[in-house]
Amino acid sequence: MDAEDKDRRLRPHKRAYTDLPEDFEYVTLFHRACITLADSAASSFTSQQVTIVVGADSEDELRAFYAHEKILAKNSDFFAAALRGLWTESKEHIVRLPDQTPGSFELFLRFIYRGDIRKRADYGFEYADTSYAELMVRCWALGEKMLCTAFQDAVMDALQEEIFRLPATPDELHEPIYSFTSTPNALSRLWVDIAFFEWNHRDLREMVDPAKHGEFLLHLAGKLLNSTHQDRQNVPPYDRVTGCDYHEHVKKGLPCYK
Repeated sequence: MDAEDKDRRLRPHKRAYTDLPEDFEYVTLFHRACITLADSAASSFTSQQVTIVVGADSEDELRAFYAHEKILAKNSDFFAAALRGLWTESKEHIVRLPDQTPGSFELFLRFIYRGDIRKRADYGFEYADTSYAELMVRCWALGEKMLCTAFQDAVMDALQEEIFRLPATPDELHEPIYSFTSTPNALSRLWVDIAFFEWNHRDLREMVDPAKHGEFLLHLAGKLLNSTHQDRQNVPPYDRVTGCDYHEHVKKGLPCYK
């Protein structure tokens, strides 16, 4: 596949923004919808603030974030439940997430407020560094806990794009994937596909410990048993960055976030 095709696949999704007309007598249905959304957003921004304490007390990375209750509840079934009824979180408007990282939660807030995922280049990571890929795994795990399918799918797209751009696939992502998420899922399926299409015997010996990574090996073995040699010559599904091959919304019957 030539460079032009790759660039075309990686072209970011574009959204069109239309200014409201000065003469409101001729407002179209689209503009009326924009006004309705703006009113709804204004209502969300005036809702009560929630304090989210992220990280373990024993660690240096303990941070407090502040967000609007309605925006959290609208985008996360986890927060919708936590801030409803007689729960302590509902009374105090303080939610604690000791098993999550501040870096991943910061990206979650960015997504629900701005609708995008911070790119690797924004962090200044080295091009071949796996730090960003590992961060995306933690973000996907956070989206799983937050019950926010849209965030999981946006993170998956960012991870696929990162894998596509890197000169070599990040090493040993099966460790955080199988440690932080409830497998099997779309994320573990992505990693099994990468191992299926790209790994050789040496990679398997060097990167996988059978005593620690038994579940991953079981999933990979299942993939190999149900595939042919010709299947490995096909274009990997994770190269289709603009598709929904690894999106959670597909199995849930929900629309794509894009």
